[in-house]
Amino acid sequence: MQNNNNTIVLPEEEGPDVPETQEELPLDLYTSPEVVRGELNLKRFSNILFPHFRTKDLDKPRTFSFPYRLPDGQETVQKITIKPAAGERAYTTYTQRIYYALVILWFERGTPEGKLTFSLRELSRRMNLSWSGVVAARLIRELSCLKETNISWLSAFEILDGSRESMRLFNILSDLNYETLEERDTGKRFVTSCYIQFHPKVVGNLLANKVAPVNFTALLSINSSIAEMFYMRIDSVLSMKPFFQWTSQALIRELQLAGVPEYSRNAATRRRLLQKIVREVDGKPLSTGEIIHASVEATADEGDWKIVCSKSKPTERDVPDRKNLPIVNRDTDLIDYLAQEIAGTVGYAEENAPLYQKLARHYPRDLVHRALAEFRAERPRDLKNPGGFFIDKF
Repeated sequence: MQNNNNTIVLPEEEGPDVPETQEELPLDLYTSPEVVRGELNLKRFSNILFPHFRTKDLDKPRTFSFPYRLPDGQETVQKITIKPAAGERAYTTYTQRIYYALVILWFERGTPEGKLTFSLRELSRRMNLSWSGVVAARLIRELSCLKETNISWLSAFEILDGSRESMRLFNILSDLNYETLEERDTGKRFVTSCYIQFHPKVVGNLLANKVAPVNFTALLSINSSIAEMFYMRIDSVLSMKPFFQWTSQALIRELQLAGVPEYSRNAATRRRLLQKIVREVDGKPLSTGEIIHASVEATADEGDWKIVCSKSKPTERDVPDRKNLPIVNRDTDLIDYLAQEIAGTVGYAEENAPLYQKLARHYPRDLVHRALAEFRAERPRDLKNPGGFFIDKF
């Protein structure tokens, strides 16, 4: 329900359905190329913080209010207010992807204070984006959004001891700096150096394992922003429950889309929306490693449609026949050098850039050079898949 001052009140049954206590995750998840350990609160309220880009009033302050039961049994109210910078809009699902990519880079080589220096090209590779000036400009815009959008938490931000804290003027990034085109060194036209620092409360929770995992590979494979929002919600819900369902109207409210007529016009429209979500998320791996199963069914009274979700253990068909490789090279210059050598020999530099970066991170220099030498010596004249031929050398 939304009142006239842009405050959205969520009934208790529609509030965030995320574990109040998060089981500690094994530390070896830090090195997983798929699962990223994001800060707990930012995932718990992901449908509020990182909505669809067509959500109403993203350029205005939005307040969400919902009941919360204190440990002593007393009832209170939690509020979250999201206020964008003047003339700008607040976070969206695209901002969320950038946040998780930054967390991955920070876990790999950031400082305990939450500081990280990186290039925009690195960030784009982590997000499986083809590099271009348009991509660079959009990344800068979203990084600025992470720095400038303010969040106020009223008894809503969970801290280390499990209690809920109030904070105002909270930014996911407490610091951001980057070079403009004019400021870049000669010869580094396409290398933009960036510096960020996460908010101390975000860093504190990350270091203390106050986290909620996200399968970043699955997240990046989703094309629809609405399906991405749904995936984040159901990933949290199914971490606690074996089964869950929403009617189409309840789900539209849950995903903050009640103000978008094309999604809520009638039952047929809502059914098509649910079917679109199912096509994207059915069979996707969850952060727990289990597989999500989603379907669209009629409600009991046949007056609406619902999306029904369950989970199962992965089968051999669901799990790739490979192990997560340890990161061998952490020197970014060496990684870029090896990736460029691979691209120069194998080709398809733009299409396979993420793959070459991954090989450069996970294999030592001498093994990469040996594989390249074998590739040159054994390459058939009519080779149609040079990338696959090269990978077989490992």
